[in-house]
Amino acid sequence: MNQEIPSFDEVKELPIHSQADLDRLWRALMGELGFSRRRLWVLLVCEDGRPVPHVIQVDEIPDLPGDTLGHLLEMCQHLDDECGVAVLLSRPGRDGLTAADRAWGSALLDAARATGVSCWPLHVANDVAIRVVAPDDLAA
Repeated sequence: MNQEIPSFDEVKELPIHSQADLDRLWRALMGELGFSRRRLWVLLVCEDGRPVPHVIQVDEIPDLPGDTLGHLLEMCQHLDDECGVAVLLSRPGRDGLTAADRAWGSALLDAARATGVSCWPLHVANDVAIRVVAPDDLAA
């Protein structure tokens, strides 16, 4: 059964209190799936769960994260130290989670610990699906 995905304008101001809330927001933002290159999408989420209604897009990211996420989280912390961060990695492809996706998930976790920024688990969108990189995925 196909469930209609709401528009980003319909969900961008709804509070994020759960993984399901964040998943709904990412699905609305991504719309029809299909990507020609890697991109990070970063959203600040305030303590009350309300997302800041502007999304930061980072283009031309490498296959593996390096120091990218540490610098990005530090920048987010300077923008608003009261907010946490939600990150989605979009990329071309139809495969499930890859080793590179897991590396980005681990790097996000490490960067959050190092900077003290509250961070939701990484989401990955490819040409056919959006999914969260769960702790079990990082242990694989």
